[in-house]
Amino acid sequence: MPWLALCTAVVTEIIWGLSLKWAPTTSRPLVAALIPIVLSFLNMGLLSYAMRFLPAGLSYALWTGLGSIGVAVGVYFGLRNIVGSGEIGWICVLAAFPFALGGFFTYNGMTFEKFLLAFIRSELLYPKKLVFRSENLYAKALENSSVKEALRLD
Repeated sequence: MPWLALCTAVVTEIIWGLSLKWAPTTSRPLVAALIPIVLSFLNMGLLSYAMRFLPAGLSYALWTGLGSIGVAVGVYFGLRNIVGSGEIGWICVLAAFPFALGGFFTYNGMTFEKFLLAFIRSELLYPKKLVFRSENLYAKALENSSVKEALRLD
């Protein structure tokens, strides 16, 4: 079952990458925006399930490697009638590069997918304005003391 989840995660990764190319060409922008987001959540759920039972390095290497190869092949077959064979090779390399680079990306201990999900949650799903308010801990500590100092609390 973990191998099936890993294979399904690879397929959803490929479809996710190719859906980003398809999104600007559709007449329904809401659907085009929701499909990559849903696929991303499904992808991460399947990958995290597979990583519970399989070695993390192996499953992550297979996921990023096969995902980037799948995106490159999908871009090749999608663009081969539009551009020449020399250009399509470079386009495939450029299309697969971010997915292959995602295997080496870490930020504060998060992998690329966890960082992407955290970014989507914090910026798109639950945005909030963070306001910094300084606290005068010294004034709060002396608030109920017997020391007679002029304290001004904001």
